[in-house]
Amino acid sequence: MQRREFIGLIGGAAAWPLAARAQQPAGRVYRVGYLSIGAREQTLYATKAFVVQGDSVMFNYRGQIAEMALRNRLPAASVQRELAEAGFLLTYGADLRDLYRRSAVFADKIFKGAKPADLPVEQPTKFELVVNLKTAKALGVEVPASLLLRADQVIE
Repeated sequence: MQRREFIGLIGGAAAWPLAARAQQPAGRVYRVGYLSIGAREQTLYATKAFVVQGDSVMFNYRGQIAEMALRNRLPAASVQRELAEAGFLLTYGADLRDLYRRSAVFADKIFKGAKPADLPVEQPTKFELVVNLKTAKALGVEVPASLLLRADQVIE
């Protein structure tokens, strides 16, 4: 047996009892599925909820995805406002309208002679939360009042 293998074996054996005594979950354990066209692995576990992030194909089928989620009593969340409008429980993400306005400012600077490489990289600064109470009611989910107060839009 090589020295490294021996050290690894001893180290693993020493750590094993600690891993066995790890904190056990109290009560119900929730799993969240993740569905994305752009991901290399497409995995959607049997869950309590799922998150959708995708491209135009996902966007085009948002209504069917929302119906499937509701039919199977799965609270669905995403980053695009239109998915909450289609029936997802909630969405939270960058305000796309604000991003498009910002991109117009960049295009204007480039048309006026600025070099694209000299323009700063910006991250979104405006985010929006949309909650669909109609979906929450159909799922039997009670949305906390504090979340509703922070929402940019509440769909009733």
